[in-house]
Amino acid sequence: MQEKDSISLIEHLSIIKDPRIERTKKHKLIDILIITVCAVICRNDTWNDIEDFALENEEWFSRFLDLDNGIPSHDTIARVISLINPKEFERAFYQWTSSIKTILNGEHHIAIDGKSLRGTLKGEHKTSALNLIHAWSVNNNVVLAQNATGTKTNEITSISELLSYLELKGCIVSIDAIGCQSEFAEKIRKKDGDYVLALKGNQKILHDKVDRIFHDFLERNHTSIPYDQYHTEEKGHGRNEKRSYYSFSKNIFSELDDEIVWMDFKSVTAVHSTREIKGQFQSEIRYFISSLKNDAAKIGKYIREHWHIENKLHWSLRNRNCILLCNSCS
Repeated sequence: MQEKDSISLIEHLSIIKDPRIERTKKHKLIDILIITVCAVICRNDTWNDIEDFALENEEWFSRFLDLDNGIPSHDTIARVISLINPKEFERAFYQWTSSIKTILNGEHHIAIDGKSLRGTLKGEHKTSALNLIHAWSVNNNVVLAQNATGTKTNEITSISELLSYLELKGCIVSIDAIGCQSEFAEKIRKKDGDYVLALKGNQKILHDKVDRIFHDFLERNHTSIPYDQYHTEEKGHGRNEKRSYYSFSKNIFSELDDEIVWMDFKSVTAVHSTREIKGQFQSEIRYFISSLKNDAAKIGKYIREHWHIENKLHWSLRNRNCILLCNSCS
């Protein structure tokens, strides 16, 4: 499929091949696609809702669509959408969202994360749920791309596909622990983006080295190595949470010199969180590696923003039904 520089949704979707035979084409494919995309973006969740949305906005749609035979019925919309090639649609849609991103000024933060969709469990024992991987534009509160996986174990493949589709130049990409993969760091950097990756047990050797060095740093009362720091405090509803961000240059970690597989790995940031909830105290330390220079305030901002995808997007997925234009549709 040819890449497009235009930000026109019609131009991007017009590349999708029409699977119907000529004599069954009462409505143009592009009309059906544009109506469906606009309706779903406006949170219409069923085929009947999509038809009603199109009828209510027929005058507006007629400004840029032919609609020679009026608004297609919900049955027609459902049938045509089920026939198109899902991968063609995904790529065209991803390229459109990426083209919109390129006209925005300033840096752009993309948070990539996965979530199991409630209501999609299958079988008597309900052991298989649909998992969605989303690329969330933190700056614009919009999904740039999504991919579906049959199991949690396929998330790495899905993330890799999303990174291949997305335009990442000038972007900061944050991914939770499952996305802490050297191949992802390389993909992001080769597309002129920067990464902030959560470091946990799936990268045990690197995690244990960083953890040992950071605890030595704490035991020596912050005097063992140079660092940058930033602190936040949040209070409310009987909860008091303090976060201390310590950012270190990778160059000062002589023990990490063998971790050259991480392309342009420049810094490690440790987040020490303490929470007091109704007199009960909790403490947690999390680590992140990044291609950005050590800047505790800046990297800390991206770490906090990453959870927007949980608070703003995943909450919606848990409480709404979705029309999924993807391979998992039947």
